[in-house]
Amino acid sequence: RLLLDSFPCHLYFYKSIFRYFIMGFMRKGVLVFVCVLIFILILVGNSLLTLGLSLKYDNVRNELAPVVKAGAIDNVDIGEKLKYTFDSSAMNIYCQTHDGLTFNEQEYTFTIPCSVVANGSDAVVAYGVDSFVKEIYYKNYDCDFWKCFEESQYPTFLVSEKAQNYWMGKFYLVLLIFLALSALGYFLVENKENEPFILGIILAVGSLPFLAIGKIASLFIDKTYIELVAAFFSSAHSVFLISLIFGLVLLGMGIALKFWDLEQFISAKFDKKKK
Repeated sequence: RLLLDSFPCHLYFYKSIFRYFIMGFMRKGVLVFVCVLIFILILVGNSLLTLGLSLKYDNVRNELAPVVKAGAIDNVDIGEKLKYTFDSSAMNIYCQTHDGLTFNEQEYTFTIPCSVVANGSDAVVAYGVDSFVKEIYYKNYDCDFWKCFEESQYPTFLVSEKAQNYWMGKFYLVLLIFLALSALGYFLVENKENEPFILGIILAVGSLPFLAIGKIASLFIDKTYIELVAAFFSSAHSVFLISLIFGLVLLGMGIALKFWDLEQFISAKFDKKKK
């Protein structure tokens, strides 16, 4: 009878143990899934941040101007027109009665002051190329980002302020999702001090591809377009450092919390012995 009376208790005990292991397994499974999602978000976020930072005007001007200038030497319209106009003897006569010369190229219009013309052909080409890049960057593209591919004859919007704002907007969206998943991970981790350690490792590992993303891209791109594509990855090294530093900071916090727990444990042991 005692055995029969105790049977429900044993059954409840085994059920509790089974439920504990099942819940623990599910919790760890969800945690692993969340960590994988966070790692993917870091890769996507770093890619978006690379595009966003690389497409700031100063970066675009520095990277794209030499490409356009190199194209001018290869008889691209803008360089050909600039050189032809400068070599024309009519330029000096024109500047006697005008303040500058107006050029039209691929729906873009810019004016080169006669004061620049007086400095020689190199100054004319440099000013013209810079003006052309500025016109491309700040042009008001009246279309949605992906619609611009269909509506634009030349995909110059890809190196515009519109593109920069688009990629940065997507980056902030990914950042919000990353923060939400990190908060979820906090509730899934049994030892809360482990979360900075885990996030730090994921951030540090996720930064590594951006150390050599330019070299990796060059393996799959025709040499003719390498310099142009480089404009989209000019800030990759900065993004690598940002992600790596944040990762190391979180990693350091995780290690510090581990040592803090160890110190608290040792102190508690010594206090017990004194008592």
